[in-house]
Amino acid sequence: MKSKLKQMALMTMVAVVLLVGCGGGGGGGVGSDAHANVYYVDTSGNDVHQGTASMPWRTMQKCADTIQGGDTCILREGEYTENVTLNRKGSEGNFIELKSEVKHKAIIKGEITLTNTSGYIKIDGLKIVLPDGYQSGISINGNFNQVKNNYVTTSSTSLGSNNTAIRAGGNNHVVENNYVEKVCFGYELSGRGHRFSGNEATKLKLNGSCGDVDYMRFFGANHMIDNNYFHDINMSEVGQAHVDCFQTFDDIGEDSSISNVVIERNVCVNAAQGIMAEGVRYLKSSGLTIRNNVFTRNGAWCAIAKDIANVHYYNNTCDTTGGIHGLWCSGVNHVGSCEFKNNIIYGTGTMYGVMETASLIDGTTGAPGKNNLLFDPNQTIAGYDNDIKNRNPLFVGGDYLNYRITESSPAVNAGLNIIQWGNPTDILGVARPQGLYWDIGAYEYQQ
Repeated sequence: MKSKLKQMALMTMVAVVLLVGCGGGGGGGVGSDAHANVYYVDTSGNDVHQGTASMPWRTMQKCADTIQGGDTCILREGEYTENVTLNRKGSEGNFIELKSEVKHKAIIKGEITLTNTSGYIKIDGLKIVLPDGYQSGISINGNFNQVKNNYVTTSSTSLGSNNTAIRAGGNNHVVENNYVEKVCFGYELSGRGHRFSGNEATKLKLNGSCGDVDYMRFFGANHMIDNNYFHDINMSEVGQAHVDCFQTFDDIGEDSSISNVVIERNVCVNAAQGIMAEGVRYLKSSGLTIRNNVFTRNGAWCAIAKDIANVHYYNNTCDTTGGIHGLWCSGVNHVGSCEFKNNIIYGTGTMYGVMETASLIDGTTGAPGKNNLLFDPNQTIAGYDNDIKNRNPLFVGGDYLNYRITESSPAVNAGLNIIQWGNPTDILGVARPQGLYWDIGAYEYQQ
């Protein structure tokens, strides 16, 4: 009996060893498609090396041509003057990752392109310095790619036409926590299903022949654009450009029409328009939700939507001081339709409503919106039967971005509970409501 038990125990031990050994000799993953190799690139390396920590490669392209699903390519500190193209494909559980060993210390003087056949690639923590004549810093195509924590800038004063820091086409990408400056256009989204979150753009410039300056342009369908901060352009550096925080138009093709796009929890400062959205050519743009945003120090509109159906303005804070207009909708071709609920519109410009042939989704001529708080410190506002008029919203203040409301604000518990807004929060992620009813504006009051 004892000898049989010893034999069984020995067989079990052998089986365990065999199972452990099946994990993959150098890959560290399970199964033939899984990899976990880590490669290194260094300015003192050589592409004939093995790409190890002690024998790194010299170029990013060597790494891009080698890595497979689950692999990581680490770029050490230094300057890399090259253009890099990635056409590899990982999988949901095995991303291919290209990242800086120390955030923003790997400096790429060139362009990174993810092709139409790329997928499940992550670009993380790089610094891109665009040379003269380049049209983009990071260009993403394919499917399910991620661009996070990168810094894109330029030392050039003569960049080519339409240069953009980060572009995303294709489908289902994540563009998150990036910082861009000094280019003509910060970001561009096209395609479908992107998450664009936590990004920043500032100090944009009219360089060379780019012709215009915008923080962001978006086209396509099913995008979530949230928690971004666009701010502080020096108007002397953008010439006659009409700077928009968010711009879309369908002039460049039918597939540039938008549908089911959400713009929420963003802060827009220093622009001609906070949002300039147009669907006037193909008349197919529909479904734009604009909520929980702060628009301030803009020259013309906080937001204007032209010939776009089903536009919903919910819980925005729009300061028109020094500007001209608040939140508006127009319909040159009988297409535009909007609704306005729970917005604070403060300042010396116009308030909100529809123009030309645009229609109201939920409202009438005498009461175009519901439960908006309207205040002009210089004059009395008439009309707007379903709104709170001529009462100061009592912002906390302190600096030009502090639009939180105080406990005694007339916006507290004065909003509508919007049932079609699932899991509602304010601009800071605070759940709505905190009291019996929603508060008006981008911020929900907390004790």
